[in-house]
Amino acid sequence: MDGRVTIAPDRSVRYELVDGTREWPSLAALANDYWTWQRLDPGSRRNIDMSAWSCVEDLIESSHTDAVLVLRALADAAADDAELTTLGAGPLERLVSHQAHGLRFALEIEFWARHNDRFRRMVSGLWMDSDVPAEVRERLAPVGARDLTSGSTG
Repeated sequence: MDGRVTIAPDRSVRYELVDGTREWPSLAALANDYWTWQRLDPGSRRNIDMSAWSCVEDLIESSHTDAVLVLRALADAAADDAELTTLGAGPLERLVSHQAHGLRFALEIEFWARHNDRFRRMVSGLWMDSDVPAEVRERLAPVGARDLTSGSTG
């Protein structure tokens, strides 16, 4: 992966890789392509464009300023609760597990979990262990995340 992600003010997305550039006209388009790939049987993914998935992974790993905005778009495009909790256990967990990342985004994640039902259901898929900073666990457990260090289930 190791691509460069740019999200323009109009919310279009540009993903630059060594071997080319991929663009989406909106976060919704990125989210739709992400889920199209994610929903495929793992054995059939081999020859399918995975740039949307890679873009999201790079965005999360780089602690991109708009990471939570992208997670909101992914949550909006999720088909059901299983996909929402997959986001919580996947990209959201990776975002908050990094010491600097988790602290940087905790307030925004907490806000959206309190004000958006789909986002809250995504947060319910987040299981936080000691790799998540205590301040982040204290903010996110009351909005549905599971704090495995204290026995709290949110």
